[in-house]
Amino acid sequence: MEDGKISVEGSIRVRTHTLLSRAIEEGVEFGLRRAYKYTDAPDRETFLKEIMAAVMLNIDEVFIFPELEDRDR
Repeated sequence: MEDGKISVEGSIRVRTHTLLSRAIEEGVEFGLRRAYKYTDAPDRETFLKEIMAAVMLNIDEVFIFPELEDRDR
């Protein structure tokens, strides 16, 4: 294991759709909570910004994007 990355060989497979769906769902829920953190009536822009940020953060936690790997080093 190098840099916290796990290499899986053999018969183990990941249900990518399930993993991605969970990351998105959790991100949407977290983003909604963040949108209401400082106001009782967030506007549309705040909703979108917080939800997108949270969804992308969750996705980045479970998927490695080769084009972004150099950026994280």
